[in-house]
Amino acid sequence: MKNNTVMLIGTVVENFTYNHETHNEKFYSGFLSVKRNSSTEDILPIIASEYLIDANLDYSGKLVSIYGDYRSRNNHASGKSTLDLYVFVSCIEAADKDVNLNSVSFQGFICKTPVYRKTPGGWEICDLFVAVNGSWGREYYIPCIAWGRNAIKASRFTIRDMIRISGRIQSRRYQKKLEEGGIEERTAYEVSASEIEIVESEE
Repeated sequence: MKNNTVMLIGTVVENFTYNHETHNEKFYSGFLSVKRNSSTEDILPIIASEYLIDANLDYSGKLVSIYGDYRSRNNHASGKSTLDLYVFVSCIEAADKDVNLNSVSFQGFICKTPVYRKTPGGWEICDLFVAVNGSWGREYYIPCIAWGRNAIKASRFTIRDMIRISGRIQSRRYQKKLEEGGIEERTAYEVSASEIEIVESEE
């Protein structure tokens, strides 16, 4: 996990619920509320093994610290493919201080051409899509966003460039217009990069 590390301190929003089972090991999902330096908060999906939590206990409202890695998986529910992002928990324990801790760092390859743009307010932004190698030959696809000077730097990256990103995981609410009409409230997750750099090849 040296190339993919997440550290969080936050409050469990609601109790864990059964998610899936792999090789006779049950996994449970939940949401963690992590404070920002401002008055807002990020509500982040987490998944933990039955060996890390007691499914018979209620963790709602508990302040915890979490160590793990950031992952994605394709969800083919309802005939549509969506990318689910979540923190896979390797260690969870009670936190003794309610501090703002939301840190993620990983290394991976640019797998889509970066998209550079400016907001109406003049903010420079660059959207990135990074493929991160996981265990057992898996790849996790992580959407990222860079700002200001980092956005300018990121706009020069090309597909297959290896980069290292450090920052925070953020949640963002938005409205999606549906094909059959109407509007649906959704949540997007992305990594807001505070540091970003090219990793030089060792060859």
